[in-house]
Amino acid sequence: MNVARYFRQEATLESLTARDSYDGNTYDDPVTINVRWYTETDRVDNGERVIRTSSSHISTLADVKVGDRITDEAGTVRYVEAVRKNRSSKGTFSHYVASLQ
Repeated sequence: MNVARYFRQEATLESLTARDSYDGNTYDDPVTINVRWYTETDRVDNGERVIRTSSSHISTLADVKVGDRITDEAGTVRYVEAVRKNRSSKGTFSHYVASLQ
């Protein structure tokens, strides 16, 4: 199954090239990648109040890594905080799923 047909949205990827706490991190030149954006919302009821949290994720075929910078079509910049490789039902690589800050 070709998952690329599901990635109809775009994002800008800037790959992290070096971490530097003094001068700031450096990134590769931006490239446009095809993605599928989605948001997960959680509801926690601790008895006294309800807390709602949400997190953004992308699915993509592009090789994304922790620390990379992702910009959505509206110009919002987020950073990759975790990446997992999804596999097809046959066990082969399907796509990456990146959790964003």
